[in-house]
Amino acid sequence: MWSLLRRLHRNRRTWGEGYAALIRYRTALRAEHTALSFNDVPRLVETILALPDHVETVFLIGLPPYGTAIVQHEVAAHHGPLVIADNETMTASLAALTLTALDRQGVWPWMATVYISQSRHAPLLEDVLTQCGIGTVTDIDTTNSTREDTRRIIEQCDVLIDLSTTTTNLV
Repeated sequence: MWSLLRRLHRNRRTWGEGYAALIRYRTALRAEHTALSFNDVPRLVETILALPDHVETVFLIGLPPYGTAIVQHEVAAHHGPLVIADNETMTASLAALTLTALDRQGVWPWMATVYISQSRHAPLLEDVLTQCGIGTVTDIDTTNSTREDTRRIIEQCDVLIDLSTTTTNLV
């Protein structure tokens, strides 16, 4: 499998095509890649609404969370296809990883303290973790923290989700 993924990585023209190839290879879904411009959200909504009727789901990659929310709302209002964004799949993955880490530590979720650094990169994460039963979820800023400061923060919580190194050019 890894050799196929390496070939996909080497031979793809864009990372969006690689995403589509990965979805086709690892799931029963038929995925197609279509390059869209995110500079004009209303035009993006029009493009999605103009897709053929057999398109049931659109997976947006690289759109900032606020843009995703606008697109999802507008497309749903016009009964268009389901719109899922990469930041939502990242949120689900981080929530699952957090619950797994707590389980491995033997910490009950309702007794856990989870810190999220730079939660603006995953704006739904705090609510999702709360809905998963995490006792305390706190947004912290570690941008200017030294290693010693970060070490002290880690000692105070059960899980630290550090999104401070996430690319900010899309936000």
